[in-house]
Amino acid sequence: MENVKTTSSEVLQHLETLATEKGESLDALLGLYVQERLLYRLSVSPYQERFLLKDDVLLFALTNGAVKTSREMALAAKQMPKDMTIIKQAIIEICSIHSHEDGIHFLEDKFEFTWENEEIQVNMPVTLAQTKTYIQVSISFGDSLLLTPKIMAFPSLLDMPSPMILVYPTAFIIAEKFEKMTSLPASDCRMKDFYDIYMLSTTQKIEGRVLQEAIAETFDNHRTTLEKDHPVFSKHFYLDTQRNKAWLAFIGQKPLKFEEVMKRIQTLLWPIYNEMVKEDEFFKNWDNTPQHWT
Repeated sequence: MENVKTTSSEVLQHLETLATEKGESLDALLGLYVQERLLYRLSVSPYQERFLLKDDVLLFALTNGAVKTSREMALAAKQMPKDMTIIKQAIIEICSIHSHEDGIHFLEDKFEFTWENEEIQVNMPVTLAQTKTYIQVSISFGDSLLLTPKIMAFPSLLDMPSPMILVYPTAFIIAEKFEKMTSLPASDCRMKDFYDIYMLSTTQKIEGRVLQEAIAETFDNHRTTLEKDHPVFSKHFYLDTQRNKAWLAFIGQKPLKFEEVMKRIQTLLWPIYNEMVKEDEFFKNWDNTPQHWT
């Protein structure tokens, strides 16, 4: 027990130093660290191929930290029944795996499992040294049959073994956010969705045909129709005064204009969308370095 306590204290000190260096709060960094170490336990468990990482924690990794995380982490269950008892058993088994070097202790007997909007929500109390914290994990079911997960090494904050985990494909992340842009009223569009697609376009190489299939299936699942001249591709869309005010409120002090973001999104998505309207296929590849299709 002394070694575990020593390790926990040392880890906490390293996190405090890192938080100071990055100019971030220890609380936020600790939450990310706990998420990382949960993913590590998942990666070495028998359930490594049964859960896919998705949403903001994945976007954090894909965009090199440009998309910030919160206390909530989202997983998609793969080939797992929509059964509370089975999911509860799996999660507790994963969190019971000991990793002495990271100092994290999940308090499995205090986990709270609830159903919410067809997803299982898990509130996880955690300790590191004498510090108590928590994370929340949402587990969804019934994701696309066309969705082929990819494996990635999740970045480690303190140079520990990186979790090798299955993750939601970039094409489906973009497709789901794009569908919201085209189907929701302008006032309901989240600025974060525009930002996320923009950041993915700067960090990810994308197969055009794969993205086209993801968009087609996502639109079909939501019964979203293809509109020939959709407003999202117009100049008026990114020059709209209210939309720019909403963008400034979202982006804060970052020197990134909504016009720049939308022009990039239009460059990324218009060629595919246009081919879909014409019922043609799209086979180019997105190069994130010059940020255009080749």
